[in-house]
Amino acid sequence: ETLGQNAADIGFDTEKIEKDPDGFHATIDGRYSFCIFMKTENNYIGRIVPVDIIYQRVPTTAFWILISMFVIAFLLAKTVVYYMDKYIVKGIRNINNSLQEISQGNFEVSADVRTSLELSELCDYINAMKKSLLKNNKQMSYVLSKTELHIGIFEYGQKSKNVHYTELLPEILGTDAENMKKLAEDSDRFREFLNEVCRDAVADENSTFKLGSRYVRLEETEEDGNVFGVALDVTEGVKKRREIEHERDIDILTGLYNRRGLDNRLNEVFADREELGHSAVIMIDADGLKMVNDTYGHDKGDVYLKKIANVINNYGIKNSISARQGGDEFVLFLYGYDSDDELIRAITTLQYIQDNSMATLEKGLTVPMRFSMGYCLVGDSTDYQELLRQADENMYQDKAKRKSGR
Repeated sequence: ETLGQNAADIGFDTEKIEKDPDGFHATIDGRYSFCIFMKTENNYIGRIVPVDIIYQRVPTTAFWILISMFVIAFLLAKTVVYYMDKYIVKGIRNINNSLQEISQGNFEVSADVRTSLELSELCDYINAMKKSLLKNNKQMSYVLSKTELHIGIFEYGQKSKNVHYTELLPEILGTDAENMKKLAEDSDRFREFLNEVCRDAVADENSTFKLGSRYVRLEETEEDGNVFGVALDVTEGVKKRREIEHERDIDILTGLYNRRGLDNRLNEVFADREELGHSAVIMIDADGLKMVNDTYGHDKGDVYLKKIANVINNYGIKNSISARQGGDEFVLFLYGYDSDDELIRAITTLQYIQDNSMATLEKGLTVPMRFSMGYCLVGDSTDYQELLRQADENMYQDKAKRKSGR
């Protein structure tokens, strides 16, 4: 109906069309509408849409806009998460796993994540730290090799198969470098090897084990599944202590225990009643020593005493302890017998020996070897000093009888 009519006739203000090129509101044919025009040469081309029609589409349009925004946000979030997981999270996880293995002693592992500049730099720092630790291990080996102490150090983790050790460890543990390298590849095999090393424990030496002709002290500590150990060659120290103990407890002439050594051994045996069993204390005194000294010289008298010491040393079918109390007086302690009868038979045999033996002092010179003896069965007594006193009294009674010829 409006086709061909003048714009002003149907309600348009031409000035407003020119002033509002982005659109304006006007009442057209009695309906409030939104109008927008575009000028082409001397004409205007426009579109008129009633406002109620525009607002009628707003809810639907808004709904689809929201749906579109949600889909876009979801896809954007998934994309961000994917790339975060691929380039950041997985990288951090790999670095964390590498750090965990390194902390457990597996220095064969290297951190190698290059998904970002920051993670790449972090890996370089971690690998540099690992190299520094390995370098410190070599430096420690060098320092230990320059000291007088023969020390080897090792470490392994519960979850790591590799064992790390210093340079001197193979020599201390009695193996070669090639075998130690193989053992270090498997902590379980290395543990079995250490158990073999620790089989022959040395009495009275804390954490010390005999390894061939050498002595090794081996100590370990465990924390959070990681084992740290130190092996120390203590051969020289143990031998020196043994020499001191030997000189302190052993009679130089006969090789038997002296008074101090006898007290130490009897204290040990009397502390274990089961080991003690049926036992007896025997006091022995060399007869004829003065005659040998006066006739053949004191050097032959020493030989005479040694011959008697050889008779009583380790005498008996069970356990024995022999000692020289001093001068020509000896102690023989028999223990671990199953019955008193068995013990008495052993003592009776010794009584036969005391009157039916000869001692060769040198080639071509043999004299009768005689000694007096007295004994005391232990029974329930725990006071070996009192037992020694009683056996000593019985020995003097035996000596008096032998002198009187009865």
